Amino acid sequence: MASRIYALLAGINDYPPEVGALAGCLNDVDHFHAWLRQQSGAADLAVEVLKDSDATRANVIDGFRRHLGQARAGDVAVFHYCGHGARSASSPAFRAHFPDGKDEGLVCFDSRLAGGHDLADKELAVLVAELAHRDAHVAVLLDCCHSGSGTRGVDAFRGLVPRLTHEVLEERPLESYLGGHYTRLLEAGQPLTLPAARHILLAACERGQLAQESADRSGVFTSTLIEVLQKSGGALSYADLFVRCRAAVRSRADDQNPQFEAYDRFDAGTGFLGRSVARGGRRYSTAFDRGTWRVDCGAIHGLPTDPDTPVAVALYREGDASRAGTATAVAVGAQKSELTLDFAAGETARFSAEITSLPAPPTLLAFSGDEPARSAILAALERDGSVP
Repeated sequence: MASRIYALLAGINDYPPEVGALAGCLNDVDHFHAWLRQQSGAADLAVEVLKDSDATRANVIDGFRRHLGQARAGDVAVFHYCGHGARSASSPAFRAHFPDGKDEGLVCFDSRLAGGHDLADKELAVLVAELAHRDAHVAVLLDCCHSGSGTRGVDAFRGLVPRLTHEVLEERPLESYLGGHYTRLLEAGQPLTLPAARHILLAACERGQLAQESADRSGVFTSTLIEVLQKSGGALSYADLFVRCRAAVRSRADDQNPQFEAYDRFDAGTGFLGRSVARGGRRYSTAFDRGTWRVDCGAIHGLPTDPDTPVAVALYREGDASRAGTATAVAVGAQKSELTLDFAAGETARFSAEITSLPAPPTLLAFSGDEPARSAILAALERDGSVP
C-alpha cells in the first residue's frame, strides 16, 4: 500500500441555471470518499472535498497545488471529478499542434459565469505534470463527458442523463490558461506542447460518447467502479480494473465505454492507488530474429493494435529473472510483435516480456446453447487466462 494517499474530490450538482443541474455527482464523491476511508487508515489518508459552489476553478487548481502537491515518492495523488464536461474553442495559438481548435474541459462551478473558463485539458496536463515530477503515483478519475456530442440514443430511454453542457464557441485568450503558463512558454521561445508526465487517467467514456448518470442519483461510471472494487476487495491492477469495469458499464449503458489511458510508461500492472497486487501477468519469450527484436505475443493476447496507442513492455533476463529494461512494440501482429528496446542488448540475448500497457478493450460476446456447453467453454477460457 502507498505510504499516504492525498485525494482531491470535486462534485457539482447545483450548477448555475445556464449550465444545467445534475443529480448524482455529490453522491459519487461521498461514495468514493467512503471507499477510500474503508481501505485506508486515518493516518494514511488526506482528503479534501469540494462540493457545488466550493468547486470553483480557482479552488480546484489550488487543491492540486496545495493539497495534492504534498505527495512525494511512495505517495498517491488522486483527483476525482464528477460534473459536467464540455468542449470549448481554444486559443488560436494552439492551432498548429491541435488543429481541431478545441479544448476538452471540466466545467467548474463558476466556469460559465462572466469572465470564467472551464479547466481545460491543456491546463490539467500541467497540473498533473507538477505532481508527477515529485515522483508521486498519480491517478485522475473523471466522471464527465469529453465531447460535444449531444446524441443520447438508447440510453435516454433507460432514464440515463448525460453529464454534458453546452459548448463555448468564443475563442479563449492564451493568457487565460493557468495564470499565463503557455504565454510564458512563448515568451521563452518554447513550443506550445503539453507536458509529458507519468500518470493514469480513468475516464467515464471514450471521446465522442456521453458519461451518464442514472435515476438512482449516481454516475454509471463511478458507481460501477466502486462496485467492482468492493467485490474484489480493492486488490486489482489497473489493467484488471479496466477490463472488469468496462464490461460492467456496458451492461448498464448502451453507448458508454470507460477509457483508461496510461501515460509516460505508467505501469498498468500496478495496483489501483498503489495497493499491493500479485503480478500474475503472463510473460512472453523475446529474442532477436531476422533483423529485429520480436516477442511471442500479439493482438490475440490483448495487445492494442491502434498505432496511436504505444504498447510498453518490461523485459527480464532469461535465467536470472532480473529486470533488464523496457521496450516498445512498433508493430503488433496477430501472434508476434516487433519491439524497439530502450537499452543496448546483444543479439544473442534472450528475455521474457511482461506487458505493462493497458490491454485492448474487451469485446462482449453472447452465448446461445445449453448449460454444459457454456460451462465447458468458460472452464477452457479460465484455464487459458482469457477471463478474470
